[in-house]
Amino acid sequence: GRDRLLRGSAGLRQKRRGASFLDRLDRAQDLPRDTRDFRYHAFVRALELLLEPGGERTRAIQLSFSDPTTEPIESALGLKAVGAWQGGEP
Repeated sequence: GRDRLLRGSAGLRQKRRGASFLDRLDRAQDLPRDTRDFRYHAFVRALELLLEPGGERTRAIQLSFSDPTTEPIESALGLKAVGAWQGGEP
């Protein structure tokens, strides 16, 4: 009943997010490289890592989306996950 409906609703939201991201990827192709969304660059980098040989690809891909800084921020109040680290190179 209700639980099944909620699970279906969450799945639909995930599909919409995925479709939105793919739409951003398509639109990014027409933009100058330096104006493309940071998530586009992170995704392309992850694809490059996926194609590399070796057994550490999964770890490398996960780390490529992560914040590499080691100092904690003062407050996470108001922050939300955005799918990739925005800070550029560590």
